[in-house]
Amino acid sequence: MDGLDLAIYQTSHVDLPALAKAMGLNEQSLRNKVCLTNEVAKLSVQEWRSMMLITQDVQSLRVMAMDLGMQLVGQAADSTTVLDALLSFNKEQGDVSLSIQLAFQDNHLSERECAKVRGEINEARHALDVLEQSIVAKVGEKI
Repeated sequence: MDGLDLAIYQTSHVDLPALAKAMGLNEQSLRNKVCLTNEVAKLSVQEWRSMMLITQDVQSLRVMAMDLGMQLVGQAADSTTVLDALLSFNKEQGDVSLSIQLAFQDNHLSERECAKVRGEINEARHALDVLEQSIVAKVGEKI
């Protein structure tokens, strides 16, 4: 099991029956394709894309980008204020700290715990990108 498989599994299991229906797949087929222990049946690239579009969860794409030494930078909504972006980043920063504390409680870091921490770090990165974009958007304006 790797981080990508785990991220796809987590995305699909929010509401797997509804997701399968929206993707036009049989529920058991989707369950097999996202099963962490199944090495044979896997999602096609088109199915993976469809899953991300339906769920609006791109965590698996962030994991893949990190595996390739890259990071995703999303576009911030135009209506994001600097204060809102700062508050969001502070929340995400707290989530990173909490996920690390929870992962280290038993003095053993599992694949699942590592994936959770990496996910929280990615969310914090995104929030920091949004904060930066909201600051840059204010250049030259009266604050």
